[in-house]
Amino acid sequence: MMDLTNEVSAGTVDSAKQTLESLLKQCNEPQAGEEPNIASVREKVLPSVTQHLVREIVSPNQTIRQQAQCSVSVLAKIYGSSVHSIMLPHKAILEDMIPPKKHLLRHQPVNTQIALMDGNTFCTTLNPRLFTMDLTVMEHKVFFHELLSLCEADDSQLLKLPCYKTVQSLTPLRKSALNALTACHYIVQVKDKIFNVLYKALNSPTTEIQEAAKECMKKVLLSIHVFVVFYLFKSSNKPMNQRSFRGYLYFEIIKTRIKLGQRKEQEFFFNSYHLSSNERKFR
Repeated sequence: MMDLTNEVSAGTVDSAKQTLESLLKQCNEPQAGEEPNIASVREKVLPSVTQHLVREIVSPNQTIRQQAQCSVSVLAKIYGSSVHSIMLPHKAILEDMIPPKKHLLRHQPVNTQIALMDGNTFCTTLNPRLFTMDLTVMEHKVFFHELLSLCEADDSQLLKLPCYKTVQSLTPLRKSALNALTACHYIVQVKDKIFNVLYKALNSPTTEIQEAAKECMKKVLLSIHVFVVFYLFKSSNKPMNQRSFRGYLYFEIIKTRIKLGQRKEQEFFFNSYHLSSNERKFR
């Protein structure tokens, strides 16, 4: 797959992906009537295969990167494990890159920047997380502020930087930055900052940025919903109507974040969470 370029058809790439997935299943799933030594060979080879896949989680090649992420998920399913457990023995491979420690993000080529941000997003959104951002650590703090800059800075500002002068479109870079920033929403002291950045991106003139921001906002609000409902259920013995509470919670978020009269944004939040007409009456 690494040798495939943009010159080949999409069908060829899809075929290569399917072939790789089939090989992973064929080589790792126990087969009826297989020889006894096959299982020992499988156990011996698995660490090397997994190590290679983990390394490609931050590949600058988008196809390789996405397929590596998919492949570790396939292995996790085959072995009845979590992706976290599959990757954990090889965590050290990524420690200098999640987040980047040796070089600033903007000192890397654009495709490498996207790869590092996507890799960070993937590893910090696993359950449990493979890596956790800690803003008291200088490298983590610098990376977080670089993400903020990529999300908030105007195109004219970014294009002045040497690494972006020849870039035709900053959209892929900004989308990766939004996703990586959203993956940090569990950090209490920056929750509001992340929310405000995503809200601003909802009004971007670029449709792709708007759509990316919507998906990110859904994840943030869903995590708020799950946490609060879980806390209330744990702290109270009384039954409660979860959907009614959800409607109330989301309306409170909307009421405090969105100016009156901006119906388009309100409808986005309501429709995103499929609130009923009764739930919308918490006004």
